[in-house]
Amino acid sequence: MPHPVTYCSQEMLEQGERLLRDLPVQAYSAVPPGGGSTIGQHMRHMLDHYQSLMNAEHGCVDYDVRHRGSAVETDIGQARALIAQLLAWVRTLDDAALSQPIVVRSEVSLCRTVCAEVGSTIGRELMFLSSHMVHHQAIVALVAKALAVAVEPGLGLAPATRSYLRTVG
Repeated sequence: MPHPVTYCSQEMLEQGERLLRDLPVQAYSAVPPGGGSTIGQHMRHMLDHYQSLMNAEHGCVDYDVRHRGSAVETDIGQARALIAQLLAWVRTLDDAALSQPIVVRSEVSLCRTVCAEVGSTIGRELMFLSSHMVHHQAIVALVAKALAVAVEPGLGLAPATRSYLRTVG
């Protein structure tokens, strides 16, 4: 059994994989009624974060490195290929890799350009990425609903919410 942190990331990425497999191609880059981000833009954003961690050079991850406007936003095949690459990477992570210390760099101010750096580990950041992906998958579910596209039941529900629902339902 994989480490719980890698297992959760695998589940999240596999959920994204299923979403893209079942999603009508035209819905991927369709702007929802009333405007807003497309499913493809949310998917690219989620995958950018995983990619930033996977490509952390010299022990530093910078979540502000984004690929806005890339083919991943508009080409569902590109997004699926990136998910496959990220899944392959996550599956290689063992306890030693998860406990590897890293520095996380990110902008932290709305009013001016201010960056902060804090210590973390690969495992802690995978926990963050899973939570971040849940949040965006919830938005994706709303966009899909606005586009009249069915998605997997429970898309965007957090693990703790799913556990709660199992106890009451």
